[in-house]
Amino acid sequence: MSNSIEAPPAPGSVTESPDPRLGALTRVRRGLKSMFAPNVRSVVLDDRGSAETADVEALKLELSWSNMALAQYRKEQGHFEKLEPFKLGTEHVAEIVPPLPGAGVRGSVGSPSMAGYLVSSDAWQLLLSRFLRPNARVLDIGCGCGKMARSLMYHPYIEKFIGFDVSQACIDYCNQVLAPLIGPKFEFHRFDVYSECYNPHGTIRGSELIFPAEDGSIDVAFGISLFTHLLEPDARHYLREVRRVLSPTGVFLPSIHINPEPGTRYSGSEVRIDVEIDYFVQIAAEAGLQVVERLGNVCGQYTIQFKVAPDA
Repeated sequence: MSNSIEAPPAPGSVTESPDPRLGALTRVRRGLKSMFAPNVRSVVLDDRGSAETADVEALKLELSWSNMALAQYRKEQGHFEKLEPFKLGTEHVAEIVPPLPGAGVRGSVGSPSMAGYLVSSDAWQLLLSRFLRPNARVLDIGCGCGKMARSLMYHPYIEKFIGFDVSQACIDYCNQVLAPLIGPKFEFHRFDVYSECYNPHGTIRGSELIFPAEDGSIDVAFGISLFTHLLEPDARHYLREVRRVLSPTGVFLPSIHINPEPGTRYSGSEVRIDVEIDYFVQIAAEAGLQVVERLGNVCGQYTIQFKVAPDA
């Protein structure tokens, strides 16, 4: 009896039909390994007289391992799906490493899954870090539950970080969970801006909001998945406010959805807004902002780098 390692057939090759006794078991094993152990290769015995017993025993072993992995996955998912923050350490670690937000506040800002939250956070942390300079003053427009504040809380270049949002629950989370760990150089504000979708009882119109920053004081401003929810009049006002607070050498990084309805340049509701790239550039120019570079897609949304137009 000889042992051989089962390998995938070469492209275009002809293979013999599998033994019907082992076909179902082989398919189950391959399916399980593709989910939990993609690098494990199947062992098949050439002697069909004892292959079935060996294959069943191998399947039992793989099922046992897969059940253990699945139980761990469910345990982790159970933690991530709770409403309370997910703590990543105790004692001194808890004073240094802030918890991850629970499913409630994550879901309210478009990151219901922990994977989506962490992937987006990682991508934007790297992108924003590229534009930070020593003594930077940062403005997070629509900061949500502090995803970027959490990611940048120890960045040595940040002198001041200002975040604001319409969600009371998110700003409460930032002030109660993040601010005590970060210290006074990070601050979070809640504005009662009216939004039919997100804050239907708001008392401030989006076109009336004044950003919490002085004229020309901000070095890096960004709006992650902000303009994807702003109706055009509000978007135009927010762009004018960006122009007001941005320093002469500052950068502004917004993200947008770029597939408006056919025959339109700006379409949708507060649930999702899409705008043609060139049209967004145009209304930004009308607000006094100039394109530096079209950076491209970041986690499903298109991002552009702007600066203050020299003649604005």
